Amino acid sequence: MTSAPITVHQHSSTGGRRVTAHAHGHDEFLGTAFSDHDLVVFLEAAGIPDADTVLDDPRFIEWRGGHADLSDATATGGRRPATFHDGAGDTGAC
Repeated sequence: MTSAPITVHQHSSTGGRRVTAHAHGHDEFLGTAFSDHDLVVFLEAAGIPDADTVLDDPRFIEWRGGHADLSDATATGGRRPATFHDGAGDTGAC
């Protein structure tokens, strides 16, 4: 187990990767990322400054089931919009 506050989970059957943040003793679902850009958007929303510079930093992100390149997440079927959760239970698309 790592102490990184953000976890990018293994690829799902739809190709995206779930992104969760661990804070205050629980995990919060941030969204499903289909690209590095999607992940940066989630990190910025979670309050991580300079989010695009921490993708390879294990102090911030734990990668499960593969490394930090989400470009292969859409290899079968093109880019899909990321889904996100705003913390109030609402979902949307980027």
